[in-house]
Amino acid sequence: HRMIVRGALLYTPAEDLSITFNADYTHQDQKPPLGRLTAFVPAGPTVAKIARFNQYAAAAEAQRLGLPAGSIYDGRYVTANQPDVNWDWQPQYDRSEIGGASLVVQKDLGDSLSFKSITAARAIKAEIGVDGDHTPFSLQTSQTRLNQHQYSQEFQLSGSAFDERLTYILGLYAFKERGSSTLYTESFHGIWENIPVALRTPADAGDTLTYFYMDAESYAAYGQATWSFTDQLDLTVGGRLNRDKKDYAFGVQFTQRAATQVPFTRDSAEWDSFSPKVGVDWRPTDSILAYASYSQGFKSGGFGSSNNALVPTPQYEPEELAAYEIGVKTDWFDRRLTANLAIFQSQYDDIQLTVQSVDPVTNANIRTTRNAGSSKINGFEAEFVARPVPDLNLNANIGYVDAKFDELAPGAITSGFRVGDRIPQIPDWSITTGAQYVFHPAIGDITVRADASYKGDMFLTAADPTSYQDAYTLYNARIAWEPASVEGLEIALQGTNLSDERYNIYQATLAPTGSKVEIPSAPRQVTLEARLRF
Repeated sequence: HRMIVRGALLYTPAEDLSITFNADYTHQDQKPPLGRLTAFVPAGPTVAKIARFNQYAAAAEAQRLGLPAGSIYDGRYVTANQPDVNWDWQPQYDRSEIGGASLVVQKDLGDSLSFKSITAARAIKAEIGVDGDHTPFSLQTSQTRLNQHQYSQEFQLSGSAFDERLTYILGLYAFKERGSSTLYTESFHGIWENIPVALRTPADAGDTLTYFYMDAESYAAYGQATWSFTDQLDLTVGGRLNRDKKDYAFGVQFTQRAATQVPFTRDSAEWDSFSPKVGVDWRPTDSILAYASYSQGFKSGGFGSSNNALVPTPQYEPEELAAYEIGVKTDWFDRRLTANLAIFQSQYDDIQLTVQSVDPVTNANIRTTRNAGSSKINGFEAEFVARPVPDLNLNANIGYVDAKFDELAPGAITSGFRVGDRIPQIPDWSITTGAQYVFHPAIGDITVRADASYKGDMFLTAADPTSYQDAYTLYNARIAWEPASVEGLEIALQGTNLSDERYNIYQATLAPTGSKVEIPSAPRQVTLEARLRF
């Protein structure tokens, strides 16, 4: 189940002063998406690991779990053609408490000058259990406990000058985050417990307990100004100066044999960046806006997990972006038709991706973040909105993205990346269409909406050609009633994935267990909801 509470208060002690307080809280206790084993394809050292598990651990673990006599780890748990059959018998849960609040104070300092202060805090406490092998056995399972809290403060000064030909905003930003987590992982659990002591080797103890600690700070100063040369031509120039610092601590213990895999180690790093922006807007008519822009972006670096005592805190560098965009926004027929088109090119360097590898000793699955390489992403997006008659709204969006690796870092090549590979999780084509109509009977407004969305094919996991996901289309519909007798009340019936399309949100071949696994999407869902605004 999930409970979400949100609230906001607005206080205006004077005409030129407003104070807004926002708060939210979410309590969640549910199971994560259930996965399934779709192919049994062990290779390399995994073949021997599975044989050792089946010889020494399978019988005792099967009896403990209540499985039939003779049960071992093999292809019997493959459910590729049985989407409703699931063998995730290990504990799975997703329990979290998330809350936050913000205070926004805005003060007008004159006709053309305004000051804003934004103070915010947020915290999360979570416990997550995952059965990663999707069999009754505990071959790759994990239990995570996470605590994190963060604070931020921002000041903005905005205004205009020279008869409003110049508009500007200046700002200062500070962010502080502190988090810690523990990750308990079982890898081929049962071998160490059941194999004769004389035959034990360090590789038989694959269960680990990992400790993570991080303090992060970020400070920024930014500004942006727009100068109107004429009523039709504007020039915008801006920039952001940023400094990030991260203090990190990490360690791994083998729980079954009370030994250290990675000694507890502290490390820190700092990064500075400057991200400029420049743009030109041209309005040849009141209904046409043409624009061009160039901007740079920066995503902070950090530290990844490790199974190597010699490299306990592997560092990855910041991801950098240089983006170019040209486009046009238009209105036609007294704004009954809106048509927008944008063409873009984005140069990403030191792309950060999560990759998977196999521990050479325990055969455990290791996930860490690395800089994969560079990519020049090209694409376009077109948007259309039509209002042919009152209360009827039609919309359509179409986008295309060509996202492939142009260059690769040496570490990415050893992880299986290849030049020309598509960047995961980015479909080539994306198309959405929708229609909405509002009826106005005496009992209250009734809104009917239907939409369809198409996503092109893509790869779901980095450096894994078996994670290919075919293109798919989803259909949704919603009907909502706002009773005339109760102001602010809305009652809605909503259906998502109405055609019950089967597609995956995760798909990969895991070398540690010699298995291909999938996590399917949510099936067709119909919900009834009520909202009250006051």
